[in-house]
Amino acid sequence: MSRASVIVAGLICGAVAMACSASPAAPAPADGSISATEAPAKQTTGAVGTFLATEPMGNRRSFHVAVLLNDGNVLIAAGTGEATGRWAPPHETAEIYDPATGIWSFTGDLAKGREDPIATLLSDGRVLVVGGGDVRNDPVKNADIYDPATGEWMPAGRTKDPRLGHTVVTLADGTVMVAGGWNDFLRVLETVEIYDPDTEKWIAVSDMSVPRALHSATVLKDGRVLVAGGGKMGSAGTRMGAEGPFLETAEMYDPATGEWSATGSMAEGRAVHTATLLDDGTVLVIGGGSTLATAEIYDPATGTWSAAGNLGEGRVLHTATLLGDGRVLVTGSLGSVATAELYDPVSNTWSSAGSMTEGRYQHSATLLKDGSILIVGGQAESLLRSTELYTP
Repeated sequence: MSRASVIVAGLICGAVAMACSASPAAPAPADGSISATEAPAKQTTGAVGTFLATEPMGNRRSFHVAVLLNDGNVLIAAGTGEATGRWAPPHETAEIYDPATGIWSFTGDLAKGREDPIATLLSDGRVLVVGGGDVRNDPVKNADIYDPATGEWMPAGRTKDPRLGHTVVTLADGTVMVAGGWNDFLRVLETVEIYDPDTEKWIAVSDMSVPRALHSATVLKDGRVLVAGGGKMGSAGTRMGAEGPFLETAEMYDPATGEWSATGSMAEGRAVHTATLLDDGTVLVIGGGSTLATAEIYDPATGTWSAAGNLGEGRVLHTATLLGDGRVLVTGSLGSVATAELYDPVSNTWSSAGSMTEGRYQHSATLLKDGSILIVGGQAESLLRSTELYTP
């Protein structure tokens, strides 16, 4: 069972997870490189920007992690795997995309497969991966660190609580904050932990004011962390807390004091939304909940939210990526939506960015150093190997 089935059961009645119908992954060449068996010929041109299909990954995957490394390459790891029975074993594999060549290659495997972990780039260029679900989609405590210099993974200890549906952010001092999610007893968590890469220790810090799962966490320019939305109440039927009610509340963590404080609430409750730090220091939240088409802006100077217009269609399980010119690209959504939209913070308006080469959700979108965006995997009628590049 994938997190898709977990979330969709709570958000859209009658929807089902697609992972069980996924096709087998293509075998990788012996040298570790990935030769395409599918010619990347598709291209679509939007009102602003172009989507161009590029070389597919070695494995089909969704709910994976995607991190831009300091050398400009992109690490893709873990995620939903192909179904071989009742359960779809999550991937332990990892792959590297080289934008200079457009070629994928496998790198070291994680110790165990995990679905829907969260990853963050550490200040020394390594990547920390935390939590996620095991073969039965039960939350795990394990954390791992990937070292690009060696291409290998190493253990990074265990969190106090197993977590799925949590958030992970790197703080200004290089430590990492992990908040919320739900545990293996189906309880939505208010607990927060800090990982120190120097000591390799996990330390519990002050709890959030309320339990949250599938919320957002954004590091502001002053170093504080804004946490917004999420699900609160859970049940064994959905295994998580995002079936509603969705939280409209937000709160702020101050690393200088280690304490939380309340801040303004959003106009409506959201979970599985996106939150993007804009160039002016405000935060744009988009969609989520029951496929919302609304967006809101948080202003840290006033602690208040304001409307940021409506998208052309509601979105959940989408991506939102800040472009080099300050606009935000939104792609995909539950239901294998192919359309993309652009938010312009100067005019506070939305416009069409055309469509991807194929519809997808549960995918990743990573801003590359040349300003293009690498869009990877996800789901449509089945798990996807396909990738594409968006050029503004």
